[in-house]
Amino acid sequence: MVWEGLRCDDGGIAQVSIDGQEVAEVDQYGYTGVTDQYEVPFKWSISNLDKSEHTIKVTISPHKNPASHS
Repeated sequence: MVWEGLRCDDGGIAQVSIDGQEVAEVDQYGYTGVTDQYEVPFKWSISNLDKSEHTIKVTISPHKNPASHS
């Protein structure tokens, strides 16, 4: 499974669960210091899943990176 998205200077943290079990927290904050580059691509993946059908849930966490402007 692959999740591709964009990191922003106001991004938060997302909790990723698969089949009801939390497997990761993805920090969506990202800032390169370049003022005209607001969004920075990211790719998160997990590869140890069996080939059966799975339920994937992404939830916005109440936590954030201290540098985030959110």
